[in-house]
Amino acid sequence: MRSNLLVVLVFFLSGCAIDLGTTQAEAPPAPTVAVAKSCPLLRDVAGGVLGVAGGARSMATGKGESLWFLDGLRVHQADGSEPTWKAVSLALPASATVGGCLAGVTTADTPTPLFDATGLPAGQSLQPLAPVRAGDKAWLFYGIDVADSTAAFGVRRGGYGVAQSATLAPPFHMGATALWAGDGPSFGGSSLVDGADVYVYGCKNSGFLNADCYVARAPADKLDDVTAYVYASGGGHWTADVEHAAAMVHAGDPIAVQYQPTQQRYIMAYVTPLGQRLSLRTGLTPTGPWSQPREVAGCELPFLDPGSFCGGVALHPELAGLGAGDLAITYTINTFQRPAGLGDASYDARLVVLQVPAGMP
Repeated sequence: MRSNLLVVLVFFLSGCAIDLGTTQAEAPPAPTVAVAKSCPLLRDVAGGVLGVAGGARSMATGKGESLWFLDGLRVHQADGSEPTWKAVSLALPASATVGGCLAGVTTADTPTPLFDATGLPAGQSLQPLAPVRAGDKAWLFYGIDVADSTAAFGVRRGGYGVAQSATLAPPFHMGATALWAGDGPSFGGSSLVDGADVYVYGCKNSGFLNADCYVARAPADKLDDVTAYVYASGGGHWTADVEHAAAMVHAGDPIAVQYQPTQQRYIMAYVTPLGQRLSLRTGLTPTGPWSQPREVAGCELPFLDPGSFCGGVALHPELAGLGAGDLAITYTINTFQRPAGLGDASYDARLVVLQVPAGMP
């Protein structure tokens, strides 16, 4: 990477902002852990699903199904076209297991819009982030993407908000205003329900190939009220002022957090910026303190694209077919420049099942 590269690259498929700055840096080293065998998420060519373009998050419906929220879904339609549907959801039956890479989903000819974004200004779009189920209602955090010819790739992040559905299904109704500014932590990139509260995680670029991650907390029935949130400020303390929040850990953007009953620990999964390996941390509470990171697996990347990297990590504990201690992880694949001959299928989101390594605290 040339040292005179002065732009800020924003990777929206993985939800992270990376400031390349002016510092000369070596390319990330080759993986020191084995590449973990993975599979292309939801791909079922016979059923018309070609793959998932971008991030994938999910939640249990409480009815034996899981509801998935996808940045993009590549489909094959009866007329021979192969569009990519943006910001869509899919309901997966209990018969869709990790062993079959969740194949067998039936898609409609026309997707139901994920968001009711009435009043969204022209030139703006919504990227689905973490979902939250609270009883019979659901919330879906989102990022606001704004067309900007002066920004990297012509798009900048305008803010973060949350939308609500009273039926656990789309459309989700966008909040009247954004909850957080686009230049702050990416709150809503991951969420965790713990009793009557929801912990909402977000990260922010803090230098070359580094991200500081923060946590907010709010009652599950007040997620659209920015005044209901408090932010971890260090030492077990909380503040109502987001500007006084303290980073709880250095990681990647996004992080994914779940409670793992087998280990009786909270598990954090992520990939460091521009990384090629999945890392885990463990903690005793949703806010940590967190263990030292452990690289557990290399991402399965296109062999013919040495510049590819992974990100967009999400955890899916509700999936059928998981054994005790299993972690179901999805990740995205990105690149600076796609080599000739590599199509969209080489960069689809992937699913891998791993276990927390023995010896982690």
